Amino acid sequence: ASVPMLETYADGSKGIRKPATSEGGQTGTAEVRAYRLSKLLKVGNVPETEFTKDGKATRQRFVHGKTVLESGRTFKPDDQDLSDIAIFDFIIGNTDRHDANLMHDKAGRLIAVDHGMVGKPSFEKIATLYRNRYQLKTVNPSPTALKRLAQVREHQVDDQAAWERINQVLERYK
Repeated sequence: ASVPMLETYADGSKGIRKPATSEGGQTGTAEVRAYRLSKLLKVGNVPETEFTKDGKATRQRFVHGKTVLESGRTFKPDDQDLSDIAIFDFIIGNTDRHDANLMHDKAGRLIAVDHGMVGKPSFEKIATLYRNRYQLKTVNPSPTALKRLAQVREHQVDDQAAWERINQVLERYK
C-alpha cells in the first residue's frame, strides 16, 4: 500500500502527496472534492488540494501547525469553528474526523485535513460523532456559514450529493 509522502514544490513550499486511490477505499477524488467545495463555500479550513498532472495522486499544501492529537487541544461545548467543520463534514459525507486529521495552524485556526473516506452519513450520525468525540453540545452552523450555504444553493453544484446535503442543512436551520 502506498503511504502519504511529504514533498517540496518548486516554490519551496511543502505538500502531502497521496495516491489517488488506496486499498482502504479512500479516494483522491474525495480529497479534491472537499477542497473545491470548501473554496466554493469560502470556508478556508481545507488546504489546497489538487490532482497531479498524471491523475495518479493528489497534492495537498502542508499545514504548519499541530494536530489536535499532538497539542492536546480541547474544545468548549459551544465551539463555533468546530460546529462549522461538523456541518462541512456532513455536506461532504466525511465520517472519519478525529484528532489526527483536525489541526490548528500557527494562528490557532482550525484546519480539517484528510477527506478521503466518505460515505452517506445522516446529519444525526455526524452530530453524534462530534458530541461524543469533542463534547460539542449542539451542531449549529454560524450565521456566516448559513449565508454562504444559501449563496451556493443558488448555483447548481457539480456534486449532487453535496448540493442535496446543503439543502438539508438550510432546511433544518431556516
